[in-house]
Amino acid sequence: MKTTFIPMKAQLSLLLLFYFAAMAACQSRYQDLSNDSYAPSENIQNDESSHVVVANMHQLNQLFEAYGFDRASNTGFDDSASTAVPRLYLQSFPLSWSAQAEEMVDDDMKQLFFRSLLPLLIHSNEAILQDRQRLLALDSSNGRDKQWLQALASHYRIDVDQSMSLIRQQLLERVDTVPLSLALAQAAEDSDWGTSLYSLEYNALWGREILNDQRRLSPLQPVEGANYFKALQLSSNHYMLQLNSTTRFNAFRRLRADLRSEKKTLSGLSLSTTLAAYSSRGNDYVQMIQHIIHTNQLDKLDGKVSLVGDALWIRTEV
Repeated sequence: MKTTFIPMKAQLSLLLLFYFAAMAACQSRYQDLSNDSYAPSENIQNDESSHVVVANMHQLNQLFEAYGFDRASNTGFDDSASTAVPRLYLQSFPLSWSAQAEEMVDDDMKQLFFRSLLPLLIHSNEAILQDRQRLLALDSSNGRDKQWLQALASHYRIDVDQSMSLIRQQLLERVDTVPLSLALAQAAEDSDWGTSLYSLEYNALWGREILNDQRRLSPLQPVEGANYFKALQLSSNHYMLQLNSTTRFNAFRRLRADLRSEKKTLSGLSLSTTLAAYSSRGNDYVQMIQHIIHTNQLDKLDGKVSLVGDALWIRTEV
């Protein structure tokens, strides 16, 4: 069984948190994060020996602070702060999130929301970069590489009945990262800062099509066509795959490729201008996303943060 190093200053807070773990964790909403549909590169490695259980937002915030993942600005970073983010992977928001969010200071709630998602989004981008690096180094004469390329093309919805060079060219435009500022702002807007019914019950943070007028309804009623994810990590992966593979986001990918070729930062503010088709609200939606990025200084995160340390899985009680 793997032993995960926990910083000394984390010990006191974690003693309280582990109390809630016990055997009741087996009854939690925890799911096997590796049980995703096909993904060309290995996604999160789920090590059940390295986990902790939290029951509410207060305990989640305690855990983040114990690992030094606390606020220094609206994003938890200032210009002089370390850009290292601990590998603290939240499986689902506590079901008490919506009620507790109403009791918190608005800025504190937003801060906790961003910190909850940031490691997951960075990890999704890490997996994409692994595939991109392999794509750039591809040997077209290698049989295994050809097989991998075709599987990757299918994953990104590219016709495999064409030359390998053309498939590779199309993939290079699709297999690329999504700015953290953009992903965080869209998650905040689409999920009502994690308080929507589908973010809490389905782990579905992105996409208005499954929210509409169904927010805050209780009890949960299954909705035809709604996306359900076993864990927030899978929701993050799916969101990025949609931006990277769906036809209506062609403009997003073209602008990103242009920024990449000009060696410019992949900016969430810049790329948000291409997402009018993401929502029926069109340009009003784009302006709201840009407002969230500006107000919360999320642009500080683009191209500047990375994950460090051993993974710790954060389970949530029912």
